[in-house]
Amino acid sequence: MDEVANTQIRSKGRIKRPTALLIDKSQSMTEAIEVGKQIGTVVSAVMDAPLYVYAFDSMPYPVKATGTELAQWEAALKGIRAGGNTSCGCAVKALEVQKQKVEQIIIVTDEDENAAPSFVDALRSYTRSLQCDMPHVVVVKTRSANGKLTNSLTAAGIQHDGWSFTGDYYSLVNLVPLLSRPSRLDLLMEIMSYPVPQRKAS
Repeated sequence: MDEVANTQIRSKGRIKRPTALLIDKSQSMTEAIEVGKQIGTVVSAVMDAPLYVYAFDSMPYPVKATGTELAQWEAALKGIRAGGNTSCGCAVKALEVQKQKVEQIIIVTDEDENAAPSFVDALRSYTRSLQCDMPHVVVVKTRSANGKLTNSLTAAGIQHDGWSFTGDYYSLVNLVPLLSRPSRLDLLMEIMSYPVPQRKAS
């Protein structure tokens, strides 16, 4: 069964862009922690670039798994329990402090924010400090999501995708095509390398 699952994951593509996985562990976010374990398992198995993982409430907690199996991700998150306030931006601040440049961020959350820094403010600080482009954001919404985070991203003009978790853990492999899409630069380079049609001589 594990081999079939791994084959299915690999068939979805490879992730070639540096990526951060941020897991909300604030009050009532047990589901986000469980979803985060599963996403960590799926994503780490197809990464061809750095993957940085943090759990967060009002503080960031670095997470390091020793491999790509679910048991290893469960061990990595063993001490993480739901509780505390919610600062979706504190884990982004940790990326900034550690100078960990990423091109995309997956955040698993109910979208609530009740502590500083906010996610949008932290993203703006991150891009200024590291002098990098704004990462693409994928918001994985738990079943209790309230829409606040995606609304703030939309208002700030920050590119993002929303993905609603409905309870089906097997569906999480469908995140891989979304995360393995080429960057804008990759697409531009592909377009520029495409041969220009030549008009036939009359």
